[in-house]
Amino acid sequence: MKTLNSVLLVAVVGIMTSAASFAEMSEATRFKVPFAFDAAGISFAAGDYTVSTESQAQLVKLSALTGKQILLLDNHGGKRLNAGTKSVLVFHRYGDQFFLYQAAMAGADRASQFKQSIREKEISIARGAPSEVIVRAAD
Repeated sequence: MKTLNSVLLVAVVGIMTSAASFAEMSEATRFKVPFAFDAAGISFAAGDYTVSTESQAQLVKLSALTGKQILLLDNHGGKRLNAGTKSVLVFHRYGDQFFLYQAAMAGADRASQFKQSIREKEISIARGAPSEVIVRAAD
């Protein structure tokens, strides 16, 4: 019984911590992505998306404006940004397939970089290095 109470306490603390993290998300930035893409192994259609980051830059929230898809991406760190950096999404392109690689948000110290999915790793082995495609924030 004592173990069950400890597990429940840990679960409640975890939920409260997650809720607090969502409350600290940055203002969402809107992007119009003109092609279908994958992020963390999930396929997304071309369309309008918002991106926001958690204040500690550990999570990035990608949301379709249709409200049908929301994905939280684990940030694995990225390159340091210049102070004047505009918000952009960077995609790896292999032929007609695109994979979300990085989100650089205006005002952030560093870009958020995401791990390659298994599918992207397989394609990169078969096709070699990707080209990069940059999508700027919508005005």
